[in-house]
Amino acid sequence: MGSTGMTGGTQSTGMVQNAGAEVPARQLTFSDNSYLLDQLGAQRFAKFGTKLTATGWRSAGLDTAGTFQTH
Repeated sequence: MGSTGMTGGTQSTGMVQNAGAEVPARQLTFSDNSYLLDQLGAQRFAKFGTKLTATGWRSAGLDTAGTFQTH
């Protein structure tokens, strides 16, 4: 459980993948975190090069128990 603030500029969180590198299932997880965002519709999350909103992050199965707040 952690807390991440992403409220402006190019701030984001997520994951990247090097070309040809495998990411084994369930080896990288995000669980029960709190995210402070400038707006819920901002693309502050990334999954292997795809930018996502908070809804997209959760829909991708990432941190489904996390909470999202705006300031």
